[in-house]
Parts: sequence; structure tokens; C-alpha cells
Amino acid sequence: MLPFNSTAGLSIGATLAYLLLQHKAALGDKRITDITIFRDYKANSLFQANIQLLFRVEDVPEDVLRPDDMNTGGCGSQCTCGHE
Repeated sequence: MLPFNSTAGLSIGATLAYLLLQHKAALGDKRITDITIFRDYKANSLFQANIQLLFRVEDVPEDVLRPDDMNTGGCGSQCTCGHE
């Protein structure tokens, strides 16, 4: 079993974190609170399990936010989400 922090560091966890950062203006302050890893044994006839990851994303509580985190004025100079 991988510790939570090392699992979040996998490429798919980094992709989700990047999505949350890029769309912070539209989505608000979010964080990954839980990762569930499970296997799908019915995926193929050879009984080779496909590993699935389920990420739980929740709002960051206001008492955890730092003042500089509350500026959600834009996604940054490389934004492609189309907001104004």
C-alpha cells in the first residue's frame, strides 16, 4: 500500500492537481482529500486486474486558507479555460 502523499504524486494525481489549479477561478479552492485504489477483476477474460483510482475532491475550509490563496482572479498567463 502506498502512502497518500506518494500516491498523489503519480502522474494522474499531478494531472488532477494541475486541472484544479488552472480552473481555480471557476471552481474555487479545492483539494484532494482521499484516494481510493481498487481493482476491477471483471475487466478481461484473463482475470488480470485493472487498477482504478478514485480521487475525492472537496472545498478547502476557509480556516485553512492563507490570505494569498483567496485571490482567485485568474488562472495565470497560460490559461486556456476561456474565462475573463
